[in-house]
Amino acid sequence: MPGREETRVETIEGSRHVLSRHREEDYPAEVFCYRPPGWDLIYVGPKAGQSFVALGGEYAESFEGPGGFRIEGFRLSAGDRATVLEVLEPSGGSRWRIDRA
Repeated sequence: MPGREETRVETIEGSRHVLSRHREEDYPAEVFCYRPPGWDLIYVGPKAGQSFVALGGEYAESFEGPGGFRIEGFRLSAGDRATVLEVLEPSGGSRWRIDRA
């Protein structure tokens, strides 16, 4: 359709939270955000069904856990919409839908 930009959508089996250098108050109030004492980063962890628009630079590391489950790493750019579709068991990760800006 002319004049309409195409959005890329990705589904990722990633970490339960992303890390961010932005402030907790920069995210929607209903989305869990926490800055551990002495950290420069915050955890941003939406519940299943919640989403937020990335400010840019949010990320999650990849890793492999006991039993061989794998968690994908990913990075968000400003304007990406990140939605947690479900929490994955037994890994404790999340299935994310990322609508790329």
